[in-house]
Amino acid sequence: MIEPYSKKKHIYQAGAKLFHEKGYAATSMRELATQVQLEVSSLYSHINSKEQILQAVCFDVVKQFADGIETIFGDTHSAKQKLKDIIELHLKIITENQTNFNVFNKEYIHMSEPKLSEFLKLKKEYEKKFISILKEGIKLGHFKNLDPVFIMKTLFNSMTWVHEYYKPNKGVDLDMINKSMYKLLISGIKKKN
Repeated sequence: MIEPYSKKKHIYQAGAKLFHEKGYAATSMRELATQVQLEVSSLYSHINSKEQILQAVCFDVVKQFADGIETIFGDTHSAKQKLKDIIELHLKIITENQTNFNVFNKEYIHMSEPKLSEFLKLKKEYEKKFISILKEGIKLGHFKNLDPVFIMKTLFNSMTWVHEYYKPNKGVDLDMINKSMYKLLISGIKKKN
């Protein structure tokens, strides 16, 4: 039996798992209540709606990205090092909680206003900092003169699938993934000297 103080956390985890497996739209409060062994009426004493779970998951992940890039952006490192740090940040967030990342990545569109706009603003601010780092690298001649938005979106998409490959209990090492991903991705945009 789950202790009362952790019941809400348990509900959020169960909700995220259902959203990941079935999709947000296809998940009902009744299914969620069954998953956490509560009556639907009792579930409402812990959360207002399934969207509350969606918002919590999506904002938690986007804030991890925002806080991480804020630190990276403020560093005095080179653009190449900052890009390496961003790749590590992405892979860490993706692999540490794959379920939440997948919900963040695919289900955020179901948030209603004004939360959706607030979420998209945080996401856009993250992307602006990322693009700024890429522009700096292009300007300094570290990266090829390619569209930084194209580079960013390509890098994001290249990293998103990693959760399918990363299996810590099957000998797939995150450090190896970080190094391999960096070499693979940076080789495409690094300017030859």
